[in-house]
Amino acid sequence: MTLTWSAATPGTSPVADYRVYAGDPAGTAPLATVPASTTTATVTGLSAATAYTFQVVATDTEGGSSPPSAPLHITTGPAPTSGCTVAYRISSDWGAGFTANVTITNRAAPVSGWSLGFAFAGNQKVTQGWSGTWSQTGTAVTVMDAGWNASLPTGGSTTIGFNGAYSGANAAPATFTLNGTTCTLAGTAAAAAPLPAIGRAPANDAPR
Repeated sequence: MTLTWSAATPGTSPVADYRVYAGDPAGTAPLATVPASTTTATVTGLSAATAYTFQVVATDTEGGSSPPSAPLHITTGPAPTSGCTVAYRISSDWGAGFTANVTITNRAAPVSGWSLGFAFAGNQKVTQGWSGTWSQTGTAVTVMDAGWNASLPTGGSTTIGFNGAYSGANAAPATFTLNGTTCTLAGTAAAAAPLPAIGRAPANDAPR
């Protein structure tokens, strides 16, 4: 999370730096210290679904300190329910065949090279696939990355697609795996709550 604040007004000595605290500045060490030319700091390593209170203190070149800023209270969102999310969408269906798109989103650590696996619920067959190397054995389908889309950073997505043939029902696959990890189907994962909107910082340098 990135915090920003208004520049402090110096007293008899120039401002030296700003110190960001989680909790009471009187009893905790600063999480970050940035020079006076910077009025922003990025805080990392926060836990999911946890409440935090941040305050900023300005110090001058003589060792003096300003009063702490007004506190900023935030609660981080929940952790992802899985390491990946898959959205399966049939864009066209003409009775004996169909076109489907599959969007893969990586929710875990960055990957370089991926394999997507799923199984059809009926007698569907992949007749042509793109944006990956497609193979099918029985109902089981495996898609390897196409090279240009092999890298998926955390939060990164890629969309692949295929044409298929079938008879009877054309139900969507129930389970997808990315490099062996079971993915959450889009629409069932709990979305992380956004950070609250904070307005313009008041004169006491409150972070926002």
